[in-house]
Order: sequence, then structure tokens, then C-alpha cells
Amino acid sequence: KNKVATITKEISLIPKFTMEGIDWEMRGLHIYYDMFKNGEEIVSFQSENTKWGERSVLKIADSIDELLALSVVMTISYVMNASEDGKHTTHL
Repeated sequence: KNKVATITKEISLIPKFTMEGIDWEMRGLHIYYDMFKNGEEIVSFQSENTKWGERSVLKIADSIDELLALSVVMTISYVMNASEDGKHTTHL
């Protein structure tokens, strides 16, 4: 298996994610956040519940691998839903 990154959720008042293997920084909450690389915004994610279900908006900078960005966003969503009680690590 080739591992691209490791994403870890640290539990605090506001969950914090750390990403090892990619040099991206996440700012925000799990329902709306931005990711930065070298200070430049590369990914923006927003999620909201509507009367028809959940609606998500994902914006990815042209210079970023779309599949990697989508994988990171999906992994963060999985980690948030899979582990409400503590630290959780997922390999991407």
C-alpha cells in the first residue's frame, strides 16, 4: 500500500486536524474550512443541512490535484462521523 498522508483528529473544544505527508494547513471547523499550502488558499469546503438533505460546496485551486483534495475532504468527513469520543487517525 502506498500511503499519501496521515490525518489525525485531536479532541479539544474545537476538533483540530493535523495532516502528515502533505504540507497543507486546515483552518476552520469540520463543516466549513479552508486549506492552505505555503499561505495560499488551495481548498475551500462548506457543508449545510437543508430540508432535502446535506449540501456541500468544494472549491479547489487549479494548481492542486483534485483527487487528493477530494480524498482529504472525504477523509475528514469520515473521521468526524466515525469518532466522536476521542483521537482518531486515518491513513490516506
